[in-house]
Amino acid sequence: MVTAYSICFSYVHRLSLKIICAMQPDHEKPYVPYPSPFWRTVLRLPLHLYALGLGNLVGLMPFLVLTTKGQRSGLPRHAVLEYRRHGSKFYVLSVWGSRPSWYQNLLANPNVTLQLGGRQIAARATPVTDVQEIARAVYRFRKNSPFYAELLARISSAEEINLGTLVDVSGEFTVVRFDPLQSEPVLKGIEASRWWVTSTAIMGIALASIGWLWKRRHR
Repeated sequence: MVTAYSICFSYVHRLSLKIICAMQPDHEKPYVPYPSPFWRTVLRLPLHLYALGLGNLVGLMPFLVLTTKGQRSGLPRHAVLEYRRHGSKFYVLSVWGSRPSWYQNLLANPNVTLQLGGRQIAARATPVTDVQEIARAVYRFRKNSPFYAELLARISSAEEINLGTLVDVSGEFTVVRFDPLQSEPVLKGIEASRWWVTSTAIMGIALASIGWLWKRRHR
């Protein structure tokens, strides 16, 4: 049952990205529409699982919660990101380049917290500039998920992403590497909250809305 729930949220996350991409299919590449407040809420659904004390559901899939220090507020800010791991290092890919708040926050304060299930890890964030390292990281996304073949082509100038074209366009991707630190996390991740009714309601409304939108597009 736990595995089924985690797979469900992974599917919802990727389905949401597919719908966002389909909103402006004829726009000149590279381009993915920046999500509206509604879709940002949908993409943040796993945060509510953590608030319900069910973070282990998310931890079974390649999703982590990134906690950064707000560059203006100084408060902990949380984002759900799909990752790939190479040894002790974690890599994430920003579909929207440097625009997301979490990316701007880690540029200002690179010491972050990674939350994977019940674990919280202190890490240092580094935007990757070496094209070979970017290519290796992006290939891990492409290799483990056919979904990323279409998405990566959408956010690059390549018509198709494969081993032959990846190196040529790797400089067009925004990739961040997280190197775990030996110290304890300074920023606190998400802790279970008593506001479980609100979290449950948000998840229910968002999932129902996604189902309605998907059916409407495929009538």
